[in-house]
Amino acid sequence: MAGSALLGQPPATQEDVDIIRGFYEVQGMPAIQAGDAMPIIPVLAPPGAPHDSRSGTLITAMCIVIPLVFIITGTRLSLRCFRRDLRWGLDDWVIILGVIGVFGWTGLVIGIAKDGGGGKHMWDLTYHELNIFISLNGIGQPVFYVALGLIKISITLFNRRLTGLTSRKWMIFHNTMLVLLVCYILAAIFANIFSCNPAALNFKLSVLGQSKFPPKCVDNNHVTLSLSIFHIVFDFALLSVPIIVLYQMQMSVPKKIRICILFSVGSISAIGSLVRQKQMMIKHPDMTYQYTYVEKWVIVDMFFAITAASLPILNSLLPSHWGSRPNSNLTPITPISASNAPWHGHVGAPFKLESTSTVHEPNFDGVAFHSDDILNDAEKGLAKESPN
Repeated sequence: MAGSALLGQPPATQEDVDIIRGFYEVQGMPAIQAGDAMPIIPVLAPPGAPHDSRSGTLITAMCIVIPLVFIITGTRLSLRCFRRDLRWGLDDWVIILGVIGVFGWTGLVIGIAKDGGGGKHMWDLTYHELNIFISLNGIGQPVFYVALGLIKISITLFNRRLTGLTSRKWMIFHNTMLVLLVCYILAAIFANIFSCNPAALNFKLSVLGQSKFPPKCVDNNHVTLSLSIFHIVFDFALLSVPIIVLYQMQMSVPKKIRICILFSVGSISAIGSLVRQKQMMIKHPDMTYQYTYVEKWVIVDMFFAITAASLPILNSLLPSHWGSRPNSNLTPITPISASNAPWHGHVGAPFKLESTSTVHEPNFDGVAFHSDDILNDAEKGLAKESPN
């Protein structure tokens, strides 16, 4: 807003007055009544304080992330649509919702950097910019957790397709994870939106300053810490699934390494979430400048989560001989169905391949691992356990 004063200076507009009142309400200080001497938000600039800004860097990073996420997810969905050996599933619908959430979050970050002073030093901010920073950041928190929750649900659904036919225990594990993730998303929405009563007070200092009644708010730091801990636990739980599956399978070492590399991308997201939480716990007086360091790790967390969700499908783009033994008689992978299943007509029959001319791959539905040793891997590995 034109005319808004810099932080640390006397208010220049009525909105500045409301923001200051809201700020002191958040700090738990007595409400400022009309006619009282108006304090100012203390912002101490050190001697020789710099006046650089990282806002442009933040906007550039978001403009790079958006097309990368679009390309990765678009390629994944195109493969699922047009490849005969890959089938569209519920995990694809959910990843679309997750990507929409990612785009919404990146838009909010751009808004924070452009209009909310994100990346600027506190002593260079106006009261109006601080108000926008708090407002958009308050909206961005639930959007971030919902987007990541949807990505994790997509990965869980994919893991269920991967191991669902091997054991009832795996199905129980995946279904439990899905329930927990849905509860996590709902908790993130309600905890961030309704942490203050009335809810509008949670998003704007100016609205809080205009309120005639003292707000009733829970400690948002505890809420954020709790959500972050669950977020990290879910990361490592999902990462453990392919590791356990690969450990139980019998396959060539090069192929194991190849698949491990694909699934280990998710570990980068988990590391990003750990570092992000550590950065958030640092109480920095120059919080709008520190914001860029936190968002850097949020980008790592979110981007590699999206990548990890799509890489097993993108694996089908790699040359078929990578990590495989040479074989000129390889044929495309044929998706299994009730009509072409080797045990068709035999209820409860164990998994047994009847022909080596076509590779059936029930436990890797939607993933094309082109290798002649899939035949042996499926027969000796995952197929040891009959469907329950």
